[in-house]
Amino acid sequence: MLKSNLENKLITDNFWNIVLILLCLAVLIFFQGCSLRTHVKGLESNARPLENKEYKVIDIAEGQSSSFHLLWNFPVTLPADYNKAIDEAIDEKGGDNLIDVRYWHERQYWIVGTIDILHVKGKVIRYEEE
Repeated sequence: MLKSNLENKLITDNFWNIVLILLCLAVLIFFQGCSLRTHVKGLESNARPLENKEYKVIDIAEGQSSSFHLLWNFPVTLPADYNKAIDEAIDEKGGDNLIDVRYWHERQYWIVGTIDILHVKGKVIRYEEE
């Protein structure tokens, strides 16, 4: 009887050790598939043509637009859009345009596919009323 209880305890302990090892391996495999690449795309003086008016710099803002490709090749969402990122940055501060614009592209590789993110950062301006 004592031998049977000892054998059952060893089997149970071994089972949980195996489960823990498999869980750790699954987590490592999942995070191994994630990598990140960032590429600077450019610098512009303004996002849209400037109007011939005085303006006030409100604040610095950042916008982004993203897309996802399933299995690295099949688009699931619309492509990342520069204008959408610009609009998001301007709307964040309630401005009219963006100056001193920097933009860069980030690509995240995952086991199930890739995520492309276009970042835009600049100074949001508001035109003065006349």
